[in-house]
Amino acid sequence: MRENQRVSDLEASIGAEVRRRIEDSQMPSVDTAFNRLDQRLSQYKHTLSRSNLSEEDKDRLRDGLDLVFEGHGEQLRVSDIYPVHVMDVSELLFDPDGIDCRDGDTALGALFHDLGEDVKEYRENPGLIGRRYNRTVQSYMQGMITNEWPSSAKARAIRNIEASQNAAIAVAHNLEYQENVNKELYEASPVSLIKVSDLRTNAFTLGEITNDETRQRLAAKYEGVHSAAMQAIDAMAENKEDLSIHGSLESLRQTYARGEGELRGTAREWKHYDVQEKVRRDGLENLFV
Repeated sequence: MRENQRVSDLEASIGAEVRRRIEDSQMPSVDTAFNRLDQRLSQYKHTLSRSNLSEEDKDRLRDGLDLVFEGHGEQLRVSDIYPVHVMDVSELLFDPDGIDCRDGDTALGALFHDLGEDVKEYRENPGLIGRRYNRTVQSYMQGMITNEWPSSAKARAIRNIEASQNAAIAVAHNLEYQENVNKELYEASPVSLIKVSDLRTNAFTLGEITNDETRQRLAAKYEGVHSAAMQAIDAMAENKEDLSIHGSLESLRQTYARGEGELRGTAREWKHYDVQEKVRRDGLENLFV
């Protein structure tokens, strides 16, 4: 018996294809995956109730969980059903024992940070979020979109797919991601705060990935934005009042500092890492020449 009705309803609604994908993933079983989701939702709601957000903002976040389960409920990550991840990112911000961000729009933006990129309904009509909440939350969601390729890099990748498909796609994707994220992290802003929280839950949980090629490729992807993330954390520490941060960013900074060497070491094991480093050093104009 699940503790949360949302999880029971989702489990009852998923089709055979989603069940097959869970069984084929690193998750031990469908039942284990939903147990994990149920426990994570209970923890999220408990931390939310303890948080220093206003009661109105707490209600907005509870309402936002409906959108998350509807939009991400049948999407999977490596070791979890997708809502686990977005709850991780959002809770990291408003946890009263951690960052203690007391801005509800930022917490909502974190909860919705992948809706605008990964869910067709909100990708095609982001104004749905603006109308249901406000345009600030919508702007934070849209500010987190990182999958738009620079046109020149995309064109070069397409021209070279037949010759070097794996290297072209993987390296171009990593560089496109790094280019966009580094732009987002140049200042202390709510989007930067959400992004470093997102990166923290992505980059420093790579140990859960058992496929060596996937783990190494992702390490190369995140290693390229590590320095900018550290600078953003330092900038945010100096602008805590503007960001409604009442706690400490030190534990977040320490996580990044501890993980730097591990990220770089794992990244170097990726077979295309030297190509990526060459392109980063020489510039995109030399991509795939």
